[in-house]
Amino acid sequence: ALAVSEAVPVGLRVTVPLLLGACVFCLLGSNFLPMAETFVSLEQGGSAPGTKTATEVYQVVVYSLLYNIQLLYSHPSVWWLAYVVAIFSGVFPYVKLGGICAGWCMGETWLTSRWRGRVLLLLDQAGKLALVDIFMIQYISAALRVRVALTD
Repeated sequence: ALAVSEAVPVGLRVTVPLLLGACVFCLLGSNFLPMAETFVSLEQGGSAPGTKTATEVYQVVVYSLLYNIQLLYSHPSVWWLAYVVAIFSGVFPYVKLGGICAGWCMGETWLTSRWRGRVLLLLDQAGKLALVDIFMIQYISAALRVRVALTD
């Protein structure tokens, strides 16, 4: 196991499991907590600093993984996208971290060096798919950003 290998510095043996645990906790927070909200706001005032006021009128959407999955699932035409987002953004990041932890902690009897390299390469290549919901949210946010100037 890399975790007890003499070739790995002692500091790294301790740091890697701590960082993997921190990643899991950050991922849990990002999946279950609302991260951002989009509002329709009305602004009034001049261009001088401090003279503009804004009033939030309507909450459009809350950005959270569970909210987005429920929203996609509730629409009959795109229900299958809920499963894509749930798998690649809800399940796969934990599988990826578990595979990295297994590669770090499993000894040669369970996972040979050759297979460890294959598993880590596969996780690295497939890891890009775990960001599918982030790309979708950024694209939709950019596409829907609208400013309407109302004049007297």
